[in-house]
Amino acid sequence: MLTLVEKILFVIATLASLYFTYKGVMRIVGHISSGQGKVNWAAIYENGIQIAKFNEETQWTL
Repeated sequence: MLTLVEKILFVIATLASLYFTYKGVMRIVGHISSGQGKVNWAAIYENGIQIAKFNEETQWTL
């Protein structure tokens, strides 16, 4: 069981992590969007789903 101080620190650390993740993603999106032409975000989303499905079906053995 965490103490009250540890719980508060955990929440603060989680919020800070989410904030910096958001800032990083927005920076990446800004760099991608600054190029020529428009980015087809729907196609990226669909390709991501296809990749996820492929990864689910693939069994890795050592």
